[in-house]
Amino acid sequence: MSLRHRPTRSVLLAVAILVTTLLGVDLASAVDLTPAVQPQSLPTVCASRPSTTQTPQEIANHYDLAEIHKNGFDGRGRTAAIIEFRESVDDSAFNDWRQCFGLPGDPLDQRLITVDGSGDAVVTTGGFPASGNEAQGDVEALSIGAPNIDRIYSLVSTGAEETELSAIIDGITNASLTDGRRVDVVSLSFGSCETNWNDNNPGAIDRTEQALQRLTAAGIWFFKAAGDAGPSECSPHPHCITGSQRDEMMNYPASSPSVISVGGTQFTPLDTISVWDSASIPTRCGAGGGGISNHFSTTPIWQDGLIPDKPAGRRVPDVSALAGPPGYAFLNGSDPWFTGEGTSFAAPLYAGAFASLRTALASQSIDFPTDLHPLLYSYAKGSDVDRASFFDVVVGNNRIYPEVDCCDATDGYDIASGLGELRFSKLLTALTTAPGPAKPAFTG
Repeated sequence: MSLRHRPTRSVLLAVAILVTTLLGVDLASAVDLTPAVQPQSLPTVCASRPSTTQTPQEIANHYDLAEIHKNGFDGRGRTAAIIEFRESVDDSAFNDWRQCFGLPGDPLDQRLITVDGSGDAVVTTGGFPASGNEAQGDVEALSIGAPNIDRIYSLVSTGAEETELSAIIDGITNASLTDGRRVDVVSLSFGSCETNWNDNNPGAIDRTEQALQRLTAAGIWFFKAAGDAGPSECSPHPHCITGSQRDEMMNYPASSPSVISVGGTQFTPLDTISVWDSASIPTRCGAGGGGISNHFSTTPIWQDGLIPDKPAGRRVPDVSALAGPPGYAFLNGSDPWFTGEGTSFAAPLYAGAFASLRTALASQSIDFPTDLHPLLYSYAKGSDVDRASFFDVVVGNNRIYPEVDCCDATDGYDIASGLGELRFSKLLTALTTAPGPAKPAFTG
């Protein structure tokens, strides 16, 4: 597979920094549900965690999730699906990672998926592809958002997204891939630029879009990484390559109006939150995806009026989360600790966080909206209580090539960071205090 046609991957920086003290001394448990794991019983690998990365507790605090988790709204009673291509999860390393940070339970159910002769996605037997940092970081990031989630189905395909994704989505919608269990949230990190999809498999976007619409109608929330090449998704990344295709082009399915497209932010030592952009690093071309879709040339009604000086079309992303420095502390058996960067981890983080939000809403018998977009966009321009659900990112841009003059963070919505970062405790307050916050067809 050529660089140009490869799936979007997170920027993964392998790190192995020996630390002289055991974890557990300076790390609070992500949830207050079970007795804390005693330091002497921690896996030995915990001692070598890179000290410069963000712990799950630090990330939960940043996104205003810790209070929700402490109250028991931590994903319990909820189910997630993560779609992986050509990578699997090392279950043992995932369990070690959970123990290192005091997360309870063992929620992973990993399944090998293939598409049969009838075009249906089915669970099959056979050897899984090797574990990879992409898949490992996906399940670990989702667990930060929902540390006590009942079940994470990792659905692993050895095929191509363009040919198999629509069938896998339908298998999630009808629960044939998940033992009949209805999934609450879905996360996908893989993808490629819009033109590649239809060039490689004509009609693939239309087929996948129909499947995504059926998923949305079932009340299942789909989170997709916006991409890691700024507005130039057809360009190979994370390294700059002379003569690469640099035109503005979005990632699909991140550009789908049926997904929550998650862009990237980074934190500086001065606590400034800015758009993730590593273009200042020599030879590096990583930045949170953002721009205007060429394929979806009609502006969705919930984005109507935003950035009126830009052409009509689906605006990407919707929201943003950590995708750059200081990075996530992830664990993989084949490459023990690594620093995770990329929107590939921002998307599952939010998928988990919204699963926790569904735990909270269900506890108060509040209906889930079938489609999150109208709710999020209306809250962003609503009352003071509603707007407090967001941190408006106004610093930075996701420009990786000078000839593509896009996209700067500004006040309000922008095509570098979307509506900004979410603050989940405040979002829960808005959802539970406003009269009639959502009138969905599906109530869980």
